[in-house]
Amino acid sequence: AVDVARANELSVQLRKDGYQVQSLELFVTAANRILTIVTMMFTMIGGIALLVATIGIANTMVMAIYERTREIGILKAMGASRGEVRQMFMLEAGFIGMIGGVFGLLIGWVLGLGLNQMIAMFSRLREQPIHGKFFLVTPFLALGVIVFATFIGLLAGLLPAQRAARLDPLEALRHE
Repeated sequence: AVDVARANELSVQLRKDGYQVQSLELFVTAANRILTIVTMMFTMIGGIALLVATIGIANTMVMAIYERTREIGILKAMGASRGEVRQMFMLEAGFIGMIGGVFGLLIGWVLGLGLNQMIAMFSRLREQPIHGKFFLVTPFLALGVIVFATFIGLLAGLLPAQRAARLDPLEALRHE
């Protein structure tokens, strides 16, 4: 065949004529199915990890508020508003999320480099060298990961920060 489109038409015609045909189209279709399954698995694993991380940040913030209840009482007694207390804990939760995003990004990038090397080695062993990268972290993706992780941290810290902002200064000062 002269080009890929003609090859696909030709393979369909040859199959109709009773011949057994293998074309690049079959390999691409199989690869796309495998890629879809792998993508779904990684999406499910990522969703579970995101849920666990959100619960972890919320738990960390609840414990931070519990441990610093007296300090919150002092801040409120000195004139700190609810909004300032809320903002303090929201910033902390956002930073926790951002730091988690940076570490996750670095781990994912290193794993991607390793997987790219493994794919290249495997393809050389099978004498079908593949050039290019399968796992690539672009600057836009990196920025998106960090922004998303920060947003998740803020979201996870919202309820505990509200709780800290509503604390009564007198009750907080009596807390031991």
